[in-house]
Amino acid sequence: MKTFILAASAAVLFAAPTFADGLDNAMGNTVHVVAGENAWDTHFLADGTFTDTLGRSGTWTFDTQLCMNIVTAEGAQDVCGPWNESAAAGDTWNTAGWSAEGTEITVSIVAGH
Repeated sequence: MKTFILAASAAVLFAAPTFADGLDNAMGNTVHVVAGENAWDTHFLADGTFTDTLGRSGTWTFDTQLCMNIVTAEGAQDVCGPWNESAAAGDTWNTAGWSAEGTEITVSIVAGH
């Protein structure tokens, strides 16, 4: 019986979806974002959730781009944009893909939380 329970537990672990695929470089690190005069840090967790230093939280998914469902006091908002899968801790890049107006942001991966 113990063997069956152990085998069933292992099957569940291996069958669980891997949320971090595509966002592996953010796991265990801090994602620092600068947008104009505003800056914040975001922490992505492998369970598909995130929090940031602006007090926002929510869920994220990654397919061909990073999509975040951001929950604030005003309600929830879905936003999607490009993510640099090849970046490593210490790397910084600019992108205008998170804004309908093409406003550029700077994204940095900082080692650790």
